[in-house]
Amino acid sequence: MRTLLIILCVFTLASCGSLRPKSERIVSNEIIPKVNLTFSDSVDGLAKNINSVFQDNGWTILHSSEKAPLPRGSSIDKEDNRTYVKLSEYWLWKPALSDVNKPEYFIKGKTPTSAFSFGSYFYIILSKSEINKVNASFVLITTQYAEKKKLGEYTDSLINGLHSKYSHNK
Repeated sequence: MRTLLIILCVFTLASCGSLRPKSERIVSNEIIPKVNLTFSDSVDGLAKNINSVFQDNGWTILHSSEKAPLPRGSSIDKEDNRTYVKLSEYWLWKPALSDVNKPEYFIKGKTPTSAFSFGSYFYIILSKSEINKVNASFVLITTQYAEKKKLGEYTDSLINGLHSKYSHNK
């Protein structure tokens, strides 16, 4: 009887290991055929417009700089040794990297928290794609169920907000 009880406990504990929260994410590179995130502007100009879209939506900017918020000793661009923050964050920024262009500017933002959620995180990388053209690529990620349903809305708000800012500037 004890053996059966021990075996049952072991199987119960083993099955609970897969119950940890799973992250849900949207990567701009995966939705590019649907939307164009290249703008006729400078890197600083696009960064200001992104900050403005964040303010309009009530979101928070946690990091906005030319320096990558990476851990000491690693960097997104191998030629650049700018460092900072946690090692785990590197893997969150990595999907937003362009395969072709060097990263120029990094923005980390957060959607609002509520009683049911801690919000979602944006990891945005700006890079020059051509003369007077800047590309924005991002990862939007969360592990909370309440936020997973909102990821598409957040993505649309960012993209539509940017396109609105640039269509008004013409």
